[in-house]
Amino acid sequence: MRLIVKTKILIGIRIRKGLNQTELAARAGITGGFMSQIERGIYRPSPRTAYRIAEALEVGFDEIFSLADPQNNKDSR
Repeated sequence: MRLIVKTKILIGIRIRKGLNQTELAARAGITGGFMSQIERGIYRPSPRTAYRIAEALEVGFDEIFSLADPQNNKDSR
């Protein structure tokens, strides 16, 4: 399974909650730099970290992340 980050939704929720990247990162137990890289699509968090981010934002996992099976993706080779 491949974790997909819905970056625009993640950023929008973070901003609506009045959090900056550093504050969200602290709540999720990661560094601000890593949070920035997740939001910019440079890195994908582990599923465990993704759940912690969702919990920190008080939203469901599926609101900001999804899991894709690369075997069923026509674009993956």
